[in-house]
Amino acid sequence: IEFPCDVAKIQRIVSNLLENASKFTPAGGTVWLHAEPYMWERRSAIVSTCYFIRQGETDDTFKIAELLVKDKEDLVHKATGWMLRFAGDIHRQKLLGFLNIYAATMPRTLLRYSIEKLSAKEKERYMGMKKKG
Repeated sequence: IEFPCDVAKIQRIVSNLLENASKFTPAGGTVWLHAEPYMWERRSAIVSTCYFIRQGETDDTFKIAELLVKDKEDLVHKATGWMLRFAGDIHRQKLLGFLNIYAATMPRTLLRYSIEKLSAKEKERYMGMKKKG
């Protein structure tokens, strides 16, 4: 993956991380390095819809959630579920419609966060869709 950055700074940061990791990792241990440059942008995109939800506008929240429903990052799942739950406070039927489409395939954390304010019966229904899907 290519992304614009100060290459020298990134090299120093990675070098420092690896040097510190090797100092503090027990003999025979493993050091893993993973870079996800756009996760925070995706999370920020969904969280930024909070302003619009407070204004009664939820369309963007549901559109962005559709794009993030298959995301691999847990922090994105949590933020997406949180905003769906909040949007559902304003437009409950939109939330239920969204869940009817995606509950069976969305990540478990996202589903749990989004159904938090539903009745026990509704929660059971949507979690059941997850088990079947």
